[in-house]
Amino acid sequence: MPPFRPASPEATLTLQDVATVYRVSKRTIWRWVAEGRLPRPLAITRRIRRWKACEIQQHLDSLPKK
Repeated sequence: MPPFRPASPEATLTLQDVATVYRVSKRTIWRWVAEGRLPRPLAITRRIRRWKACEIQQHLDSLPKK
């Protein structure tokens, strides 16, 4: 997986952004969130969710290196 470096630590990512970073489907992202494998997103509005880029970066850094 190529390195992911957010533009700023305060940046937020959409579902599509997170799916692109992990190279999986959007459905897989929601399944991983439900399983506790990914951080939960922030609720911006009733229907809009965003992930903190810094939390995604921390998660990627915690994954075992191949």
